[in-house]
Amino acid sequence: MKIDVSRKIPEHIETLILIHEEDANISELDLLDADTADAIEHFTKSEDFHFESSRIRSFTRMIGKKPQYIILAGAGDREKLDATLLRNIFAACWREASRLKANQVYLMFGFETGISEVNLGQILAETAILNAYRFNKYLSDDKSHEIESIHLIYFAKTNRHLNRGILEGRIYAEATNLARDLVNEPPNVMNPENLADQAKKAALQYGFAIDIYSQDKLRRLKMEALLSVAKGSKSEPKLILMRYNGNPDKKHQLVALVGKGLTFDSGGYSLKPGPSMVSMKSDMGSAAAVIGAMAAIATLKLKVNVLGVIGAAENMIGSNAYRPGDIITSMAGKTIEVHNTDAEG
Repeated sequence: MKIDVSRKIPEHIETLILIHEEDANISELDLLDADTADAIEHFTKSEDFHFESSRIRSFTRMIGKKPQYIILAGAGDREKLDATLLRNIFAACWREASRLKANQVYLMFGFETGISEVNLGQILAETAILNAYRFNKYLSDDKSHEIESIHLIYFAKTNRHLNRGILEGRIYAEATNLARDLVNEPPNVMNPENLADQAKKAALQYGFAIDIYSQDKLRRLKMEALLSVAKGSKSEPKLILMRYNGNPDKKHQLVALVGKGLTFDSGGYSLKPGPSMVSMKSDMGSAAAVIGAMAAIATLKLKVNVLGVIGAAENMIGSNAYRPGDIITSMAGKTIEVHNTDAEG
């Protein structure tokens, strides 16, 4: 999806989004041509629409033989508009534009938002890309619609801050969508080995270091707690260590991100009920979030040292699986008596 800033209004706009404050006077908005302003004013009066906070309405009009979609979004009281509210308004606008099967979207504000240009650009890009996300890899007939481009009509001395925000928003959203992709994969695909492979692929793509410890290494490290959880599965556990050193001058200052990487959690012998098991492919969601965070941190080149740690395993039933009543010894030397094999986290 293309997202940019435009300083000129084209002759024909396929889809226009206007975000305005409550009880706005459309006739005072210089950005609109007279015909568009008249059409919006007529619609707002006939539909009793006053740009109340988070209220969205749309209508279609014909310009010659071409349809034009106009989406009106209420910002409410401009003094109460903050980043969170703007995020929700943008998300609603993108959903409405997608419903209308819009391709080229032009967005304009009818007032000064009071939100910094960096934040405005970041929220714009992040919400647009997150809204466009679909996991349709396994669909034989994909009928989803994606907006081709979004153009923010904005007049400023320079677009530098807006463009910086758009870039940051794209990085945040793409990192989030990377994590979403990992979580949405089915458990027969996303096992511990594949999760480790995806982490390695991200490390190569985004530029951070990675070490992956297999079962033999885990045994030598005496990581019996992780090994015990994985004993019932034919998929071997993995320990994934990701490192980003953005501040080598302060190498002892370290931020650690730890993600649970249970690629499927049946509960083991403390078996989950059937309906509760359906979503258990997502028990590695925090591991996916750590991989996405490492991708974003490396792309943004943050001046920070980060260690990402993921223990990846499957908690399954098998002749070798651990049981309630077992006593295992952790890497720290502490003994753990297992009462519930579904409490592996």
